[in-house]
Amino acid sequence: MKKYVTPKEAAEHLGVSISTLRRWDKEGRLDSIRTKGNQRRFCVEGETPQIKPIVCYARVSTYSQRDDLDRQAQFLRAKYP
Repeated sequence: MKKYVTPKEAAEHLGVSISTLRRWDKEGRLDSIRTKGNQRRFCVEGETPQIKPIVCYARVSTYSQRDDLDRQAQFLRAKYP
């Protein structure tokens, strides 16, 4: 029998925010149930959702540098498909 925990406990276990849990639930990436009081409970046993890592964050200070940012993004997409 699976063990279901509160959103707070699941968030702490998975290292994500409660809003992320809700989004994953809506996307069907996480097993959950509703109590009689319509509260969510999440199953954190077994496999965790596939989390896509953030490889890089970049920004530019002015719109005129937009081409530089586009080139950097293109390079990173090629290097980390």
